Amino acid sequence: MADDGHGGVTPTASGAAPFLGLIVKIQVAVLCLLLVFLFIAVVTAPSYAVLWGGLLGARGVWLVSLMVVLIAVQYCAVRGSRWMPETDTGAGPGGRRSARWARFLFLCVFLVLVNRFVANVRSPYAPGLVTGHDQPQYYAYLHSWLFDRDLDSTNEYAAIPGIPELMARVHPGNPGHNVAPVGTPVLWVPFYVAAHGVVAALGALGVPELVADGLGAPYAAAAAFGSLILGWAGALLSQAVLRRSFSERTALFATLTLWLATPLLWYLIYEPWMSHAASFFAAALAVFLWDRFREGRTRWQWAALGGAIGLAMLVRPSHLVLLALPVADALRPAAPGEGVRRRVAGLALCAASVFLVFTPQLFTWWARSGFSPPPGNPMRWTEPALVRMLFSAHHGIFAWHPVMLLGFLGLIPLWRRCRRTTVVVAVILAVSVYLNAALDNWWGGASFGARRFCGLLPILAPALAAFGSWAVGLARRRPAIPVAAVVLALIVYNGLLAAQLSSREIPASEPTSFRQAWGASAEQFHDVFGNPFSYPANLWFAWKHGVRPSQYDVVSGAVLNCGAVEVHAKDMRPYLGQGWDVSSPAAHATALGFVANRPRATLLVPLLAGHSYDIVLDLRLPRGFGHEQAARFALNGRDLDSAPLKPDEVNRCELHVEPGTAQEGVNELAIQFAYVRAKGERTVQYGIDVPSRRPAPAAALLSRLAVRPLDE
Repeated sequence: MADDGHGGVTPTASGAAPFLGLIVKIQVAVLCLLLVFLFIAVVTAPSYAVLWGGLLGARGVWLVSLMVVLIAVQYCAVRGSRWMPETDTGAGPGGRRSARWARFLFLCVFLVLVNRFVANVRSPYAPGLVTGHDQPQYYAYLHSWLFDRDLDSTNEYAAIPGIPELMARVHPGNPGHNVAPVGTPVLWVPFYVAAHGVVAALGALGVPELVADGLGAPYAAAAAFGSLILGWAGALLSQAVLRRSFSERTALFATLTLWLATPLLWYLIYEPWMSHAASFFAAALAVFLWDRFREGRTRWQWAALGGAIGLAMLVRPSHLVLLALPVADALRPAAPGEGVRRRVAGLALCAASVFLVFTPQLFTWWARSGFSPPPGNPMRWTEPALVRMLFSAHHGIFAWHPVMLLGFLGLIPLWRRCRRTTVVVAVILAVSVYLNAALDNWWGGASFGARRFCGLLPILAPALAAFGSWAVGLARRRPAIPVAAVVLALIVYNGLLAAQLSSREIPASEPTSFRQAWGASAEQFHDVFGNPFSYPANLWFAWKHGVRPSQYDVVSGAVLNCGAVEVHAKDMRPYLGQGWDVSSPAAHATALGFVANRPRATLLVPLLAGHSYDIVLDLRLPRGFGHEQAARFALNGRDLDSAPLKPDEVNRCELHVEPGTAQEGVNELAIQFAYVRAKGERTVQYGIDVPSRRPAPAAALLSRLAVRPLDE
């Protein structure tokens, strides 16, 4: 012990409480044991709600999670005790303590995700495990490798209800279709093998309903647990990278944001049998090894970096873009005593390591289709959908996940910190965006947002951290800015409530729920301003077509379904151009559809070039129209047809579009009416009448819009 200068006594390294080291070792051992029990509980959760008195099964998941949290809290408290000597890492006691509690928070997040996954798979409304088109392809490898010792997935698909029919429909003549990369199941193998041991052991102990067939629910749950572990590990690696250049707090918040505010969250809880958690981990590992030794590497460190990049490519071959990391190191200014030959040798060793680790994928391709990889999605190299890739409501990067926009903007403050890192990040992001935008199905099919960018999150992490650090600094220097933002938000919210009441979106004399009020506020805000994270694409769309920005969010994505549209009444709102009464009172009063209030009204119809379509419109004349109305139709300025509209009945107008008429994207269908007159029915049906009020003009009422592609 030594005097601390204030009459007290502080512990020295030699005088520390000797039993605390033993306590810490016991706590670590107990934590490891509890994590094993957590894994077993997850494996048995799909089959049992309660097993062994609640220690295993679904109930055991949250019980073991609670025990893990309690032991972890004790561990952090003991390690941070003034009686516990700290290992000198150069971070100082405060930094080590902050890092320890940050990792504790990450552990808690992991446990929450595990429990959320278990609750989801046991919900009566959730689909079965390993569903869809892609998930069975990844999962089938495990049983094929370890049980069948082949690459044929036919029998694995047959064991999953609904999958054979899906594969037969999507891939006729090839029921065993499987082009999934092998990296994700490679990373699942330890969990899969462990699950087989658990199932066999529990079966030997007399636990029924657990069959060691390699395909049942316990094995699927084990693979999902593996994805959750990989997501957790990827977050820890990303945080470790950020801590080297940013404060502990900035690294913590940036990592949590990438983990929980991006598409990755969905593929940890709802579809963990996809490759995106493994992609996130593998990319994070490559970035970690690149950042840790980028000022000078040994040969083994070059090989390790290459192995990590090869693993990332094994998970998703598109991670080839990560080769920019070692290339950037090879092009940096030479350090003192570092020769060109040494750097070239290191780069060659890195490339050899990439090739070696990627060999299993090459072998799989060779075994299935010779020396050529399987055909992928068609590419539009000269017509990439860059704007839609970034801003479209149909899985656009920024529109679905605004945090990605903050990461891209963070390249600006990151440039001030480290220009070399900024260039590397910008190049990887730019190439990845272009490659995905050039894909024929750039939106990623049925997905949660821009799922293909989960593997780029570790690359984006430094830019996001730089943006957060800049934003905090700006708020400290200009505190009026966040205050003004809050005041503006309150003013807008109050104005939206007033607008709702005036348009009868919410009742004036009846109880109104927060869900109703907030939902109506969000709808009105979006109707006027659109999605702010789709700016400037939707603003340009609104200016071009003379409509509101919100319509871009629907129309820009609808074309991807070959232009097929079937909408009625209020659902037609996003497809209306100019010449329609789209005010809230009119929409409420005219429940059947929307009224054309000008001689010329337009519809925004999403179509594909080179295809033929049938467009069906249901039009009726408002009440009080005594004689028929004439309507002429034109698409993009080219006449289609004309039709008389008779009063007191629904007039179905069927228009045929030849292949050369439609253009790629949004097409303008114009309806020219012979006359416009005052509607016979009143919009406002209560209150004191104003005789001088000008009646609302009307030409016809549209109640249905249908677009049918004829040559899908």
